[in-house]
Order: sequence, then C-alpha cells, then structure tokens
Amino acid sequence: MNAGDAAIFPAGDVTNKQDVTHFVSHTIEHFGKIDILGNNAGGSSGFAPVAELTDESWQAAAAWILHSAFSALGPALKDMQARGYGRIINISSIEVRLANNTSISHYIAFKHALNGFTKAVAFEYGAQGITCNAISPGAVETDLMRDAGRAAAESMGITCAQEAAMASPLRPNQWCLTSPAEGEGEEAQARAKPLREEKQWPGY
Repeated sequence: MNAGDAAIFPAGDVTNKQDVTHFVSHTIEHFGKIDILGNNAGGSSGFAPVAELTDESWQAAAAWILHSAFSALGPALKDMQARGYGRIINISSIEVRLANNTSISHYIAFKHALNGFTKAVAFEYGAQGITCNAISPGAVETDLMRDAGRAAAESMGITCAQEAAMASPLRPNQWCLTSPAEGEGEEAQARAKPLREEKQWPGY
C-alpha cells in the first residue's frame, strides 16, 4: 500500500481477547491516540436450523461478533475518555431487520446483541463527546462471504445463486456461481424471488 507510518497491520485473532487488547494498545502506542474505532470483524459458521445448531457454532458466533467488539471497546474507550472525544462504528447486518434466512439464527442473534450494545455505549458515553453507531449493510462480496455463502446455501437446501440473490436482492452477487447450471443474473433472481417472498415475516 506504500502507506509508510500512516497505517499499521498488527496480526491476531479477534476472538482472542489478548490479541484484541494488543491491537488497541499497539495502535495507541504508534499513533498516540484512537479517534475512530471500527468493529468490522464478524461472522458465523456451522450453519444449521436451531434444533441442529451446535454449542460450538453458537459460542464461536458470539466471540466473533459480540465479544470482539467488547474486547476492543474497553481499552479504546479509556483513551477516548481521557481526551473527551471518540467515534465508534459497529458493523451490524441487514439480517437483524429481515431475519428471512434459515440456518443463521446465531448470526442474527449476536448482530441483534451488537445493536443493543451499541445503544448502551452511546447512552453511557455520549455526554463525554464519544458517539457510538451501528451500520447494517447487506451482503458484501468478500473471500469470507464466498465461503460462507456456499455453506449457508447448502444448509438451506438451495443453490448458491439463490442464496446470493436473497442476500442482495437489489444487486444479485455472483460469488457463489460455479457453473452456468446454477443460473446467472436475472435468472438467479427469478428463482430466488419466491423464496424471498415466502420468508418475509409480518411486521418486518
């Protein structure tokens, strides 16, 4: 990136509290402060309906989505409080509002929890010049999403193309497509439309 000292990339695992604490402390040591904290890491695995969902998959989603944000916020907030300024951005998900896919209850549950945590932090620290907000995007095409999309589609008994169209109804993504037989573009959208309509819940 040729960023020089303007960017640093400490390695670690966001599900490990010690690693997250190191991210924050190393950033403060290098730059002297943290003005903006973005909690962008999050996801889930072991996709299955609730009755078949394993304890390991549930706990992993909690660590990845919620505990990682908590681990980062503690030390970051102390630095922000000392200066009376800070901006915190938590990445939630459109799934919190829609909840119209099966086999991802653990993902939805902890994104909901992240939204509640965001509100609590905003209330506790707003008067100190520190804001906390959440953004709820739809599916974003990443390497992780390509793998997760395939696994989620398999657990729902649909094709990857249908899962991709359901995840991004306004812009059908193609990360799951492995062959023309799975459908492309408008064709995939057409096949996914009845699934989306069937899964819409009253009041959402």
